[in-house]
Amino acid sequence: MVMNQNAAIIDRMSEDLKESNVAALPKNIQTNIQPVLIVNPKKNTFAKYISQRSVTGVSTISTTSSDKDTYLTSINLSNQSDATADNVRIYVSVTLEDGSVAYILELSKITLTAFTGNMTKNINPPLKLKRGSSISLANVFTAGASVSSAGVTGYEVDTLNK
Repeated sequence: MVMNQNAAIIDRMSEDLKESNVAALPKNIQTNIQPVLIVNPKKNTFAKYISQRSVTGVSTISTTSSDKDTYLTSINLSNQSDATADNVRIYVSVTLEDGSVAYILELSKITLTAFTGNMTKNINPPLKLKRGSSISLANVFTAGASVSSAGVTGYEVDTLNK
C-alpha cells in the first residue's frame, strides 16, 4: 500500500472535507488517492475597475492572488484630456507568468491637444499573469487636466501546484 506523503494534497483534502484534524481523515482516503485530471477547475471570476483617475502617475487596478493562477479575459481603457494636457501615452500594464511586463492596452495622443478615447480588448485565449503581481494604469502628465479609467475582467483558478 502506498502512503501519500504530499502534505499539500492532504491539507487540501482536509480543507475540502471541512475537517481541520487531518488525523480524523480515514486512513483509506489518505492512502488510496488516485490521480485525477481536473478538466474544469474551480474558477472564481472577477471584475476590477479604477474610475476617474485624475492625478498623474501609475495606479494599481488590482493585484493578482499569490496562491491562485490568475487569467485576464478582457480589458477596457478610457481617457479624456483637455488641450493643455501634455500627456502622450495612457496604458495598462501587467506582469506575465514569466515575469516580463506587457503593455496590453494603450491610448496614444498628441501633446497639448484635446483628446477623448476608449478601447476594449477581449483576450482569447486568456492571458496568464504572474502570481502576486500588479495590474496597473499609467497616465503621466505635468500640465493640464486628464482623467483616465480602466477595468479588467478575468478569473482565478484554485490549484494545488504553486
